[in-house]
Amino acid sequence: EAHFELGRRTARAKLSGVYFYGPSSAHFQRGVEAENPSAEMLKNTIISDSYKEELALRMASMLNPKDLVAVKASRGMKSEQFVLLLEPHDFHAKG
Repeated sequence: EAHFELGRRTARAKLSGVYFYGPSSAHFQRGVEAENPSAEMLKNTIISDSYKEELALRMASMLNPKDLVAVKASRGMKSEQFVLLLEPHDFHAKG
């Protein structure tokens, strides 16, 4: 399963946070946990079976001024909803 492998590779990358949503979320989470049994990366990771604005807002609130956000999705997942939440941002207002 590609999403299981994506979870494994994501865990190996030691990212500071991940927002993954979609019908393959369970496969992705199992991959993360298989690679990192302590699941330490999950503290800043949001995994959901569908897009939920409140979860996207929570992830957006974790961002800092110099953070890099990479979005990988198919058009069917409507990832633009999440991207639009990120734009524009006034990071100076976060202080």
